[in-house]
Amino acid sequence: MIDGAIYGGPVEYEQLKLNETAKYYTYLNMLMPGWTDTYLINNDTWAGMSDAHKQILSEALAQYAQDVYDWLAANNKAVADKGGVFEFSTLPEADSKALTQAAKEAVWSEEAARSERAARFIAIIEENAKAQGRL
Repeated sequence: MIDGAIYGGPVEYEQLKLNETAKYYTYLNMLMPGWTDTYLINNDTWAGMSDAHKQILSEALAQYAQDVYDWLAANNKAVADKGGVFEFSTLPEADSKALTQAAKEAVWSEEAARSERAARFIAIIEENAKAQGRL
């Protein structure tokens, strides 16, 4: 019996029919965009591509990621708007801010120290959190 899960948005919960047993959905107030996609390519294959082909692939993947984000956002809203799928609740804003601060203190600084690339990524997350009023 499923009485709780942390998985994805309402559309995924509905598609998996989790709403049949888990009737409640709590918005966690994720920093948006909140989805992460990973695309892998063999280093030798990447190195063998022309700059033009690298740019084409990078732009196509960025567009695909945007399309997925747009689809998820629209369909998550559609599930909530139609009603009767879940009883929705939302974490209080103060709790969301406290969770963001805790993540910054306990996780982000450690992750940023791993590499220059990780530090740039964490800087983007912090910038996003500030822009959304979470820090």
